[in-house]
Amino acid sequence: MSALVKQSFLMNLPWRWLLNRLFNGGLTLVIVLSLTFILLRLMPGGPFDNPKLPESVKLALEARYHLNSPLWEQLVSYFQGLLRGDLGPSLVNEGRTVADLLKDSVPVSLALGLLAGVIGIPAGVGIGLWLGLTEGTKNWQAALVEGLLVLILASPSFLIAGGLVWLFAVKLAWLPVALLSTPAHWVLPVATLCSVPIVSCSFLVKKSVIETKNQLYVTLKYAYGLPNKLILLKHLLKPSLLPLVAVSAPLLANLLTGSFAVEYLFAIPGMGKQFIAAIINRDYTVVLGLTGLYALFLLVFNLISDGLLVLIDPRLKESTNQ
Repeated sequence: MSALVKQSFLMNLPWRWLLNRLFNGGLTLVIVLSLTFILLRLMPGGPFDNPKLPESVKLALEARYHLNSPLWEQLVSYFQGLLRGDLGPSLVNEGRTVADLLKDSVPVSLALGLLAGVIGIPAGVGIGLWLGLTEGTKNWQAALVEGLLVLILASPSFLIAGGLVWLFAVKLAWLPVALLSTPAHWVLPVATLCSVPIVSCSFLVKKSVIETKNQLYVTLKYAYGLPNKLILLKHLLKPSLLPLVAVSAPLLANLLTGSFAVEYLFAIPGMGKQFIAAIINRDYTVVLGLTGLYALFLLVFNLISDGLLVLIDPRLKESTNQ
């Protein structure tokens, strides 16, 4: 019986849609890496443009890393290395490869982003549900919270981080600022990263709840005397899943790869800090590795979110099978 169920499940999967998305994702990744590779080479300066470095040493280093070869040869050589699983050496950090740097920085950013997502997304859903239910009731608390959300939405992450540091680290001296040495060190960077999912999810869920609660079938459910909790979960919260899942891919990708400004401000040794340092130092291979990893995260999460939408909404499933 289980074998029949498994076979039926496999047959019902939208394989054509899945293969098409995988092909488009792979092509997108190649285009992103190619454009990044070319733009890095067109930027003024290079990894060995140091006035204190003798010209002969500079030329020797460029020859060692094949930076004096034609651009198309460098590009072909880079993709050949990728096919072998070789991201190349760091041009600035002597004796270290890009893979070594990613092993050090990626787990930190993933842990930070995952914690921010676990806290921020449910909090945003709860706030949005409350704002949607209190819409039109002249609730001053809801108006205050919505105004605060708009203020956060209009503020860049470095401004939010600076405000939190000024209040909780400088004025109140409650929390430490830099690094992630103790659990207390995680509070300010996680709180800064949480602002994005809280605001995004709040407004999405609020809009969905407002649109849904005025529907005739919801009014009838209240008239039939169904429990408020059942109506809340099944008929108000459930429809908000579709827009929430749709925006979850870039949201989670941004959280899991870390905010560049947040990691740089709090001196967190994650992907963001590594990326900014690599750009400043013109470390081409590290920039390419981090850009490719971010693009891969975004493509994978987009694929997962689209797949969830297909499973949640039967109309989308029918369109993928056509």
